Amino acid sequence: SIKARLNEHNIFCNANDTVTKFMIEQYGKFRNSRRCISYVKSLNGQVCAYCDKGIIDCTDKHFYGDLDHIHDKSTHFFYALNINNLSPCCKVCNQKKGKNALKFNALELKLDDVFDFYIDDSDMVRLLMNLEGSNNINVKLKEKNDDLYPILEDLNRILALDDRYKNSGLIVG
Repeated sequence: SIKARLNEHNIFCNANDTVTKFMIEQYGKFRNSRRCISYVKSLNGQVCAYCDKGIIDCTDKHFYGDLDHIHDKSTHFFYALNINNLSPCCKVCNQKKGKNALKFNALELKLDDVFDFYIDDSDMVRLLMNLEGSNNINVKLKEKNDDLYPILEDLNRILALDDRYKNSGLIVG
């Protein structure tokens, strides 16, 4: 157990607050270490796992992005350093998600498994007839099947993905 391991290192904890603080401090050390860079590189991700828009850059010396705790580290301190709880993401998604739990687990699913992009028929006609530039085209998200609707709805509620893809003419282009 975590408490037993802490006791082995003469770190005595009388309350969960002390253990939580210790684990969060250890996460801070990990976040600024080469081990973090190695972990992110091993996942081979270059875009945010939640929005697929935010760019994540990882060099040999620095990780430019955020690590989201799928289960919040202040509530689930024992997962603060668990690599199965850390998902590389962009700063926007990490801030929007905050301490909220998502039905979407970025380490188990990919966004491509959950939804497709689509364009309304009226926007498609305008695009094909080139009546207006592609900047006015509203890209929307549609779940791949009915079982995935709750996951997409949750992503939209917390991360506002529909709004973030709205008027994404560059994607259409």
